[in-house]
Amino acid sequence: MTKTIPPVRTLLAVPFLLLLPFCVSAQVAVYATSHTVTPDEEFTVEIKVQNFDSVVGCQFSVNWDTKLFRIKGDSAVLGAELTSSIENFSYAQVDSGYLGFLWFDPAIQPVSLEDDATLFSIELEVVEEESTIDSIRFSGFPVIVEFANAEEEQLEVDFISGAISIEGISDLLDRKGRETVAITCAPNPFEKQTQVSLDFKQRVDRGTLRIINAQGQVVMQREQSFDPGLHTLDLDRTVFGQSGNYYLEIKSTDFLVTYKLIVL
Repeated sequence: MTKTIPPVRTLLAVPFLLLLPFCVSAQVAVYATSHTVTPDEEFTVEIKVQNFDSVVGCQFSVNWDTKLFRIKGDSAVLGAELTSSIENFSYAQVDSGYLGFLWFDPAIQPVSLEDDATLFSIELEVVEEESTIDSIRFSGFPVIVEFANAEEEQLEVDFISGAISIEGISDLLDRKGRETVAITCAPNPFEKQTQVSLDFKQRVDRGTLRIINAQGQVVMQREQSFDPGLHTLDLDRTVFGQSGNYYLEIKSTDFLVTYKLIVL
């Protein structure tokens, strides 16, 4: 469902709102819930309110980055606390990350909601694979911002974006790695030799252990399985060849962990 439209001032097309004087009353807060998600995960962002007292109508827009998220379904779902006889999400460009929301009480009766009540919810899917932090934002496009109460006042609105943290593939592999094996090394830095201790919390059937120099070249590699418990690896300078920074890497199909080694 995609419509290309300029910013819309829908509420003022409703006769009773045409008569509202321009004045400001108590501030309404509108916020999006925050989430930590992973690639391909589907999640629901709720648009919630505070100080939603004696409101007869409201409209505003929600935006998101379509390189990171895509909407599931046609648009959004109205919260259970509200009733409506109109189409609340007619003004949408969901392929571009824009959703306009419109609600008013057809009987022009004031509606009050408890703090943290849900106006509507949006189901999104993560399409980004790498780690990043973004947000679900509010704006005046495609529908401009207007709130009105029963006292014929237009209300100030405080919008609070919802932070969305994506734990990308690299984060997930690294976290699983820390849960699988703990690495220590002494001495480090070292000049002639050192001992690496690998404390595995669980069995790893197919693991790759390798050492990489600062240019990304592999100076040592071995394939092996690891039983739970402590394993040690003795290394001397002949493995490295010269001074510099090196990285011990242990990886399997579902984890990756690295440890920095410094050769003097």
